[in-house]
Amino acid sequence: MKNKYFILILTLLAFSCQKKTIGISPKLSIEDKSISKINTTNPNSDVLIDTEDIFEILDVIQLETEEDFFMASCDKVFFDENFFVLDKKFSNLLVFDSNGKFVRKIGKLGRGPGEYQSINDIQIDKASKTILIYSLEDLSLFKYNYEGEFIEKQRLDFFADTFIKTLDNRYLFYTNYNTSAESEFNNLLILDSDFRVLGKHLSYNKDANAAVSFSGTFRDVANSNDYLFSNALSDTIWILNNKLEVSHAYKLNFNGKEWKNGFDFLKLYQANIDELNYISNNIFIDHNLIITSIMQNRRWKNIIINRESTNSITENDVTQDLLFKIIKTPLNLEANDIYISAISANSYQALIRTHPEEFMIFKQKFPRVYNALEQIETTDNNPALIKFKITIDETN
Repeated sequence: MKNKYFILILTLLAFSCQKKTIGISPKLSIEDKSISKINTTNPNSDVLIDTEDIFEILDVIQLETEEDFFMASCDKVFFDENFFVLDKKFSNLLVFDSNGKFVRKIGKLGRGPGEYQSINDIQIDKASKTILIYSLEDLSLFKYNYEGEFIEKQRLDFFADTFIKTLDNRYLFYTNYNTSAESEFNNLLILDSDFRVLGKHLSYNKDANAAVSFSGTFRDVANSNDYLFSNALSDTIWILNNKLEVSHAYKLNFNGKEWKNGFDFLKLYQANIDELNYISNNIFIDHNLIITSIMQNRRWKNIIINRESTNSITENDVTQDLLFKIIKTPLNLEANDIYISAISANSYQALIRTHPEEFMIFKQKFPRVYNALEQIETTDNNPALIKFKITIDETN
């Protein structure tokens, strides 16, 4: 959800005048670029594909915390000997061992030294064994070591939504249409290791209204030096190289029902809801697959796209046994192409209520997975992590 903090505007104006922008990149362009067109509306196969032929569930890990606090969700997961799990609703960054046992909490809410007022995004640096926490309310980055010891705080002069620390020690901050004097009308700020602004990219026009609760996304492509970007309410996923140049694009075919109003998001309230077909802001891409969800015909639908063949598999193409809906979009990718997803108690219980027939099939087909998720079936327990592999032939 977008956040504007108008009380801080004057402060931002004062700070922003102290820094100099080196350069602003040109807008994204599809001219002379390769575009893959993806089918999303019609089934890709005459015969339903069994989810067992796509997903191999390796493990289900129930996260166990101490009795004095509870997790609502897993919004981001990293793994480096332990799991580092972000729960944005309660602004908690928790560490678990490989079996899901609670190890420690990183930082805490507050206004004192090493304390933050919110957590909007996290990154871990495996080389230095450190953790970075971005807090929008504090307009700051907080740095801790893996043991949870506070190292330093870096004040920022702009609003942002997410960030990435690159291998060459740059910082890429995605503003998500939150305008400030520093970022102006640009969705991406590039900062050096001393937090000086090197450039501004992914510009948008002033008609974009950040108060609308729709988000674009910018994140890294797993195990590569590339990045992905998608505007809010978009039908296109852009792939950018390390120089932030467009190297490819994937355009999803919504049969003319895609969003046609560009950055004029206020027209959202005048639009026919049936026309609002777009890509979720939760997108995962690796060297082989694109995994996300799309809003289509008034409901979310999961989709997997083979990047090489450009063929796709949606929920319309697979057996209706709830597994695809449970797995959703991965949060991370481990070694050996092992994906990590998560399911909260609220989400799992909602799936059971809304898809009772699919749930019964799932229960019979996947007893091991069902038994592992039993703790979140009826009680407000912590989320569970799901480790799995995906097998999709280029012909699928």
